[in-house]
Amino acid sequence: MNAKALGKGRGPGAWPVAREWVERPGVAPALAPPTTPPTTPPTTPPTTPATTPAPSTPLAERLWAVFEVAFCPAVLIGCVVATYFARRAGLTWVTTLFVSSAAPLAIITLFEWLRPYRRDWNYPFREAPRAALRELGVDLLFALFITRIHTWLLPTVLPYVVPTAKLFGKKLGIYGALAGLPSPARVAILLLVGELFWYWGHRLQHTVPLLWRFHATHHVPTRLSALKAARNHPVDLLMLSVVGYLPLVALGARGRDLMWAALIQSVVNVLSHANVPVRSRGFSWLFATADYHRVHHSADELESRSNYGCRLLFWDWVFGSLKAPREGVRIGVEPIGERGLLHQMFAPFTRRPL
Repeated sequence: MNAKALGKGRGPGAWPVAREWVERPGVAPALAPPTTPPTTPPTTPPTTPATTPAPSTPLAERLWAVFEVAFCPAVLIGCVVATYFARRAGLTWVTTLFVSSAAPLAIITLFEWLRPYRRDWNYPFREAPRAALRELGVDLLFALFITRIHTWLLPTVLPYVVPTAKLFGKKLGIYGALAGLPSPARVAILLLVGELFWYWGHRLQHTVPLLWRFHATHHVPTRLSALKAARNHPVDLLMLSVVGYLPLVALGARGRDLMWAALIQSVVNVLSHANVPVRSRGFSWLFATADYHRVHHSADELESRSNYGCRLLFWDWVFGSLKAPREGVRIGVEPIGERGLLHQMFAPFTRRPL
């Protein structure tokens, strides 16, 4: 029987028309068994990571790379320049500081939606609109009201502590030590000295249980954003303000220099909590950036005891608490989960703090 006859009448299981003869010594030629064509595994669409997806074009990739490097310096420099011209135009320091604080917050929040570091850190309006509105409401209450309580308490506290700080500075012989320096140098020294006391005050908040009762409010959020920089208990903020600014009063700092230092501190503090990708290594040499500060907000207690600098990382480097950034940091306070506003306000005064 020839090959042509073999190929007929097999129905659906017939071999293909093209056949190969298998030659074996002393054996009649036979047809080779049918070969099964190789199957290609089904392709699955790529999953979208929680972090920012890569841009679709090389040009967009380059532009976003420039953005990640230049964003933090551009926001800070822009605020300083805007404040300078606002003061030249005759605006009061109160109005200027309000605008200079609100404007970067709005700009950073916009880019948190356009180019987030992690999309799941944005408010989940699509997945859980009620929870998103509740979380946004708590953040706005902190930003607009709760953290402003310390500004009402300061006028009550300062008359008692400022004269003492001045007297202490005069006895040490440091009062007026900055008088002969140019304004930029005075502001730089105020930032460095103020951050030294702020650093140790912040570090004690993580090691002294009584202080942690109030500071835990700032670490409760399970995702970071610029607006969450205002998540502070008013008592906690009042203590840090006194600790951070009284040494500057002892140096005889001028009011204008204090305002400039406060502006820079405020902008950098918001940037350090922003949900935007950061690759500003040069900027990080001077100021605290979000990639370093995320480590400080880790839910791992040991890991969170690092990067205490809220605006500068210099003192973390000096005192050995600087820790390099890493991906995948889990944010919050154990047990992980949001707490209600009233709970966060009154828990420090109860037997079951946060």
